[in-house]
Amino acid sequence: MQIRAYLSIIVLTWGVAACSSSPAGPQLTGQQSRYVAALNKIDGRLIGDQARSLQLGATVCAQIAKGRAVDQIAADSQRFTQGEGVIDRKQAIALVEAARKNLCP
Repeated sequence: MQIRAYLSIIVLTWGVAACSSSPAGPQLTGQQSRYVAALNKIDGRLIGDQARSLQLGATVCAQIAKGRAVDQIAADSQRFTQGEGVIDRKQAIALVEAARKNLCP
């Protein structure tokens, strides 16, 4: 059931990010900036609140650290909605890869 907890965090993060319109937050590190830029390339709607987007990336990194494969995390991610759209498999894989390449240790 640990996976469900992670998925709930991600769904909540995206749901709140979709409704947020906060001003620019604190300065981002180079890693964080690259991650946010990667999300923006995938779909600009993935960036609502930068802090929440970064939290999402950290959650993905935690799943990877626990041994979950990128394909498994992406498959779970397909159920998430963002704004009016649905995150398709290609976007889900890109999101997980963006976190893996830019945020994960």
